[in-house]
Amino acid sequence: MLKWIAACLIATGLVLPLSSCHTYRGPEQEEVLYVDGKGVPTTPASDGSRPDVVPIEVYAKAHALPAGLHVQKHYKFFFTQASLMDGFLWLGVLALLWPLGWVVVTRWNGSQGFRVWVDPGSPLLLVGTGYVLMMRTAQGDHFEIGFWTTALGIWLWAALSASRWGEHLGRWFPDISSWLKGAVMLLLFALGSAIPCLMLKG
Repeated sequence: MLKWIAACLIATGLVLPLSSCHTYRGPEQEEVLYVDGKGVPTTPASDGSRPDVVPIEVYAKAHALPAGLHVQKHYKFFFTQASLMDGFLWLGVLALLWPLGWVVVTRWNGSQGFRVWVDPGSPLLLVGTGYVLMMRTAQGDHFEIGFWTTALGIWLWAALSASRWGEHLGRWFPDISSWLKGAVMLLLFALGSAIPCLMLKG
């Protein structure tokens, strides 16, 4: 059941906004990049004679947004600025959908021997999922709901995969020490989950 939830969370990255960016617009919907010390839209002088001119992002951090200006948010989805003829795009789709296929196949063929053969590859495939999430989220400046649901799915799947590996290790090597078993499980968990974690750090 938990793997179903994790697979569905990962797949939400295909439909929910992954990131966003914003622009500042004036009364005529023109894009505003710079303002002077009074918040009036302007452009910087090429000779540097207007030291009071600053980017609107800098001004907005310390002042209220000037009258007539507003923020326009742009959401970035998985298929934003993507060509359907791009083969890498469809590899990305596969990277977000393979967990659903995984749980369907393992549910259809639930024999223990089959799971022993397919489970070990799961943490490695999750690395590709994390990489795709990083690349598609990089289109914007701020994380949105799609990033969080997909990252949560990756972390949950990584934890479940590490736990499954622990079961296999206990079966293959009955005398393995608990600390070594734990170290292997931690390493396998980190393979897929590290990429979303590094994105948060950055």
